[in-house]
Amino acid sequence: MTRSRSQIGLLASILALFISWAAAAQEMLAPPPAPAEAAPAAGASALLAAAEKAPHVVVGRVSAPTRIDRHGWRATLLVERTLHGDPPAGKTLVIAWEELGTKRPARFADGVRVVLALEPLPPGSLWRERFPKGDALAVAARGEAFLRNPDADTLEPLSAWLSVGPAAREDARGVAALAALAARGQPRLATAALRRLDAIPDLADRVPSADTAAKDLAQLFADGARPLDLRRGAFDLAGRRKLVALQPPIEAIASTPSEVQGAAVDALGQLRGGFPVERAAELLRSPDPAVRAAVARRAGEGVPNATLRALFASDPAPAVRAAAATALAAREGPAANDVLIVALRAADSQVRSAAMHGLAAQGAAAVPALREEIWESAPTAEPGRLAGAVLTLALTGGDGLAELRRIVHEHPSQSVRRLATLALGRIEEKP
Repeated sequence: MTRSRSQIGLLASILALFISWAAAAQEMLAPPPAPAEAAPAAGASALLAAAEKAPHVVVGRVSAPTRIDRHGWRATLLVERTLHGDPPAGKTLVIAWEELGTKRPARFADGVRVVLALEPLPPGSLWRERFPKGDALAVAARGEAFLRNPDADTLEPLSAWLSVGPAAREDARGVAALAALAARGQPRLATAALRRLDAIPDLADRVPSADTAAKDLAQLFADGARPLDLRRGAFDLAGRRKLVALQPPIEAIASTPSEVQGAAVDALGQLRGGFPVERAAELLRSPDPAVRAAVARRAGEGVPNATLRALFASDPAPAVRAAAATALAAREGPAANDVLIVALRAADSQVRSAAMHGLAAQGAAAVPALREEIWESAPTAEPGRLAGAVLTLALTGGDGLAELRRIVHEHPSQSVRRLATLALGRIEEKP
């Protein structure tokens, strides 16, 4: 039985620490950097999800933020606009929240304009002591459901999405509002809109090519003023969810060098199920490693296994070597273990992680190759070289765990024995 992605990530982190221990020691001896000035909580990311459930979503202006106790705060809010719920414009509300980081400034400064999702005060004696009359509303999502200084490009699609009602938020109108929010809204809320789109069943059927949602997402792909991570996230959504209506604009961007060409190629490969041999070869000549990595991941039969092996052996970019290793593992299974064992020794964490995932997916079939690496190389290998193989054993199931126990008792390297003990402890703690 193979292990979860979280366990793979945990052991990959241990491996990275093991290999880089000398560099870390040097950093520890260096003078500590000056602490960054504390910033108020950012909010925004939790607003969209909280707004779906909160009884009130309002736009207003904060005044008189006041600390109540060590963590509790209160302020008044003059409602400017109600996006959902009852409070009318012009009403003054008392709002409450907690600041758990005592060195941070309060998240709401006097006079700031905000969007808030509000809910009843939490139950409990502490909140009853703070507000004996219960005459306040709490900022939802434990105080995180807010956005400072909202603009019209954020408020209008957010209002449109909330106005359609819970039952219709995943129909054409809801999808269009979320796409508009992703395309033009403030970045943290736009990212949340992409996540919400990803949760909609049959999303491809709800984004026809002539729809405003398709046009807004195509605009996001091409808009160089929008954050790069947000645009890449939109390409990822289009590829994974097979939004075929977006194939024409993705094709155009995938054909032209840009900072998002790699993301577009990746999405296009998913939409088409690969690339023809000639197109794949052309893209592999790109100087952009993101493009070459996308081709290695998504080209299918357009990139023969021999080409993937050549990419792994000679491409200068770790992302490309990692993608080639992942593709070979998926195609060849144990026949790719010669590549994956070499990848376990790589200095770059992306390459090591790809090798660990590829070997772990094989389960017991990977144990012989790992065993050979650990024992046959033992007399001459540096312990750091063997660390990846030792930790990957912990991900392969019962046979791998049995081999780890043998290493703990019999391996000639004390460092390797210690690492095997650590790997066993982590896995047995979290089965």
